Amino acid sequence: MKRLSRLLVVTSMVALGAGPAAPAAAAKPETNKLTVPLAGIVLSGGTFTGSFSISKFEARGGALYAVGMVSGAITGPAARTGITGPLALPVTATTGSPLATRSAVTAQATCDVLHLSFGGITLDLLGLDVALSPVMLDLTGGEGPVGNLVCQIVALLNTVGDVVGLVAGLLNTLLGLLGGLVGGVA
Repeated sequence: MKRLSRLLVVTSMVALGAGPAAPAAAAKPETNKLTVPLAGIVLSGGTFTGSFSISKFEARGGALYAVGMVSGAITGPAARTGITGPLALPVTATTGSPLATRSAVTAQATCDVLHLSFGGITLDLLGLDVALSPVMLDLTGGEGPVGNLVCQIVALLNTVGDVVGLVAGLLNTLLGLLGGLVGGVA
């Protein structure tokens, strides 16, 4: 019964996120973003250093993707600066205990930690194959609306069934809340 009530709350939040407020949020994508660092090795020699500004999450073919803009520079034999362009990276969302111990944060946690893994793939950047290093984000749920939303995503991931679309909707809601609170997260 408790799982059913959580699922109803999650479904309601997704419905609210997809309702009339969604186009207004789309009008200001610059504030609803999360910027994560990216680094990698150019397979023909050199390194890539940059960032990925996530503007939304999408469900594509049963998989979760982060969609946004990549920017950075390549050093080495094929040095290039000002690399920028759209990118969709696959995201793995799992739950569990924190990977890095932060006693003050974990002591306040009211649910498992949401792990979001980006990268760890090879992609083509301007004709160069770049092997990106993986990036892991740990989101800890706690008191308040943002913490409760993280806990609802964790609860949804712990259910059986295809939940990628629901998780993408909730992550977009979380992205919007964080962007609205602080004008984007870097």
